[in-house]
Amino acid sequence: MKRRIFHIILPVLGLMLFSCKKDELPVTPTENNPVFSVSGKIGNNQLDLSAGENDFFMHTGTFSWNGVRQFQGNLTSGSNNIEMQISDGLLDVPGIELDPDDFQSFSIAPNLPGDPLAVYSLQDFYYSQNITSLSWEINGEPYSGQQLKIFEPGRYQLCATVEFLNGNVATTCNEVIIGYQKNAFGVLKHLVTDNNKIFAFIDSPNNPIESVEWLVNDSLIGTGVDFKFTPVLSAFVLEAKIHYENGVYREKEVFIDVINNNFIEDFTVLENQANLFWDHKAMLKINYGGRSYIALPNSTGNDIIIDDVIPFQNNNSGQNVSILKGKFSGFFMDVLNQEIVEGDLNFSFGIAH
Repeated sequence: MKRRIFHIILPVLGLMLFSCKKDELPVTPTENNPVFSVSGKIGNNQLDLSAGENDFFMHTGTFSWNGVRQFQGNLTSGSNNIEMQISDGLLDVPGIELDPDDFQSFSIAPNLPGDPLAVYSLQDFYYSQNITSLSWEINGEPYSGQQLKIFEPGRYQLCATVEFLNGNVATTCNEVIIGYQKNAFGVLKHLVTDNNKIFAFIDSPNNPIESVEWLVNDSLIGTGVDFKFTPVLSAFVLEAKIHYENGVYREKEVFIDVINNNFIEDFTVLENQANLFWDHKAMLKINYGGRSYIALPNSTGNDIIIDDVIPFQNNNSGQNVSILKGKFSGFFMDVLNQEIVEGDLNFSFGIAH
């Protein structure tokens, strides 16, 4: 049985490298043809780096950033390193993860905006006139303030705890996907008839639904895309487990108090506020010669082009590693002085996946 009372705090971005487990790969370069290498230029710096030379090693690993798996490779020696990081995508379709063979290029990830990607307030609840207080949790941690603000993309478990005018308190929890593509979207809605029967349905005009499982307080009560029932309890949490025809699976819940006309509706509508998408986007970061650079998005041709993908051996954690051979020609920002410089790189790079 899932926990009903949660609370929210957003993880801090940092450089998105916390909880990252790195694994050193054995390097077996052939003569004059190293397995892992980067060559080219960035600004005034000329690069010619190879694993096995000048103490450079290839590290690979995966880590979670705001509930989304990140796939990483890092060619590094001391304070000098070149890091490629690719985010997972298709988050609402179970069982699908990054496969480098599926991509001919990776776009550079959008910059994080200064403004929040999603905001939800007391006034956004349809029955706000019946609510005296609202508190939030994210991923089981309390969030300060009634107005929820999410600044970073990710997959979050949000819980709203509401106190109503009559003193009753209720909590509902929903997963929300912020800043990643939703391949199907629907809203759990309900109607209460004159004889206190419930008609529940998923409002999803653009995405056909295959099936829905309906639960009251975690107990299965029926199936069907639309569902009518007479509740045994006057106040309860109604949950829908939704299977879309295109493979998307989502869970949504609402709180219904039939007698007192108190409700917490499906607040996952906040998902659609973010209009930037991080699905299968890449970050390219370079520390070299005492300078730090980050590849910039949204410039013409600013994609990482993949010419070939070669399966490699597993890393020390047993994860698959592929060698990505390709190039990047585009723009970087010098982190120290915010100067924009051009870069032109050829690479043979390891990525765990």
